[in-house]
Amino acid sequence: MIATLAGPVFELTHAELDELPCGVITLDRRGKILRYNQAEEKIARRSSTATIGLDFFTDVAPCANVQAFRGRFDEFAQARDSGAESFDFSFNFRWGRHDVSITMLRKAAHEEINIIVRGRSLSGAETAADTAPPQPAEPLLRPFERDGTNAAIFGVRELPAHTRVRLGSPHEAPCAV
Repeated sequence: MIATLAGPVFELTHAELDELPCGVITLDRRGKILRYNQAEEKIARRSSTATIGLDFFTDVAPCANVQAFRGRFDEFAQARDSGAESFDFSFNFRWGRHDVSITMLRKAAHEEINIIVRGRSLSGAETAADTAPPQPAEPLLRPFERDGTNAAIFGVRELPAHTRVRLGSPHEAPCAV
């Protein structure tokens, strides 16, 4: 479980990121990939060494270069305070559709945006060796519980009252990765 890892995701080492059960993609505010953990390697079937340094929206996941994802990211990246925003998205990989819950995390005084990717269900022709069995959909973060158990892990203690956490329906777009 994510909450058992010590330290906010912004300060985790690469090895600690690799222990997380969900995908983590750290982007700069323009969309360049700075960190990419093992869980995300499995989800997208891309190695981190071949992915770090690329533009997420044009080079890695062009299917995410739509208003439903890129538009939200660009708007989210403009703010400088701590914040979180969640929504559902569908990646249409060559091997099948992958429905995910996306949570974008921003921490004041940090230039990075962490994208947390949690699978909701898989469809297509995956083999057992390719991916774990689909898990029931559950929110990645219960809406920042007051005791701080979820928020503290991701380096966000208190969210401003104006912070929006939007949930939407899955969006479909072809993904040529």
